[in-house]
Amino acid sequence: DILVGADGIWSAVRHQMFDLPMDEVGQLHASKHARYSGYTCFTGTCKHTPADIKEVAYKVFLGQEQYFGCTDTGHGWQHWWAFLPDPPGSASADQEPMLGRLRKEFSEWSPEIHDLFDATNPDVVKRRDLFDRLPLWKGWTDGAVALMGDAAHPTMPNLGQGGAMAIEDAYILGQELELANIQNSNEIQKILKSYERRRFVRASVAQFLSRNGSDLLVDWDKMRKNPIVGPIAMKSINLFQPITMDYLYSADF
Repeated sequence: DILVGADGIWSAVRHQMFDLPMDEVGQLHASKHARYSGYTCFTGTCKHTPADIKEVAYKVFLGQEQYFGCTDTGHGWQHWWAFLPDPPGSASADQEPMLGRLRKEFSEWSPEIHDLFDATNPDVVKRRDLFDRLPLWKGWTDGAVALMGDAAHPTMPNLGQGGAMAIEDAYILGQELELANIQNSNEIQKILKSYERRRFVRASVAQFLSRNGSDLLVDWDKMRKNPIVGPIAMKSINLFQPITMDYLYSADF
């Protein structure tokens, strides 16, 4: 038998694999086992059709230490997200309704943002602190156990790669198992190690680029206005972004 730990960033399987305290599973002990991004993400969906929907399907609004984004999800629906620099775990102390707070935080921003807030049912708004981790250099596998998705490589959401990497993990592991001729436990370990080798670099690159993308968006205005860093950064982005996007959005199989 094979056990696949696909139980998220606070993976109990991961804790057991690396002999971490099982009573420290979960966000309450996040500071010991993950990196806080410095941001809380609010998300919502709503029935709304922007005036320029035929020209622009994805938008990002950048500000100082906060930003907002939205995208068309089809059939007249929009998905939006807002990043604010809250301390981790502060949701329980924040008694203000989430949409009310967002309206204040973005009070001087584009009317397009407030159109989305107005169209959103308060009951569908979600909030979560954003964590990731450095690549698991210890490996994703141990005997007949393998990690997958956020359990192995939790990723910031900025490039849309968290779920994508998990799907690729599952596909590659499926390939390895389909082609295998398993006769004993040693064969299982070889299969899982092959899965890890095929996925580790790509998933680690996605983690790195997603974290950098998050930091870049938050500090965009500060970076752009720097007379030395700004021009160099802009040229680098224009040069490397097409290569990066091609790598990330090309399937690994």
